[in-house]
Amino acid sequence: MAKGTVIVEFNGLPGLGKTTVANILIDELNKLGYKTVNGKYRRNIFYTLHHPFPELYSLKLYRLVSSYAKSIPPRGRKRTHVHWTNFYACKYESIVKYSGADFAIVDEAIIQFLGAMAFQDRMPVSDKATAIADRLKSMGIKFVRVDCVNHIEESARRIMSRPSRGLVFESMQQDELLRTLEVEAANLEYMRSVFSKVYEDQLVITIDTLDAPEKNARIIMDNLLNSRTR
Repeated sequence: MAKGTVIVEFNGLPGLGKTTVANILIDELNKLGYKTVNGKYRRNIFYTLHHPFPELYSLKLYRLVSSYAKSIPPRGRKRTHVHWTNFYACKYESIVKYSGADFAIVDEAIIQFLGAMAFQDRMPVSDKATAIADRLKSMGIKFVRVDCVNHIEESARRIMSRPSRGLVFESMQQDELLRTLEVEAANLEYMRSVFSKVYEDQLVITIDTLDAPEKNARIIMDNLLNSRTR
């Protein structure tokens, strides 16, 4: 793995503890003297105020994502998560260019939001998904992918037991929630396969979030540091 900022991007079903593992990973890397930033990184106030708008270098990506969203027919809900993909691409380039960090830890990002785009019955097998990944790679965005095992029933149980945060998932009855999570799990697997095809040399780390978060953070950290020294 080349030196410079390494972006570590988690993806997996909601409620399974991605953020917990990410926070432990940040703490452990900081203890070893590495500089880290998280998903809330901002370059400056101008960037913070204007991030919803596509910057010149990502305008093509924005169009690709918008076109991909329109290719997925709605299923009784507004399309969601579309603009976030472009937002994360802008953020990723900003992190790489300006943060000076060794690692950027992002618990939900591009693959996550594409996988949850509209709760569709299936994600269409489309060249547009590959085009999005190609565009990210052409922008020089390199990241480590952390795939979380998709435990559908446990995800549903945790979502239904936690305090409401106003999310769409939390308003669903159990049967509808389980069906929706099955769809998202399938979508995530599809998006993972797309990124594996485009980013052939990408480091992919698989963790089971039913294991202790400290154990998972250690697995990720060991892989990151071993790759960084190669």
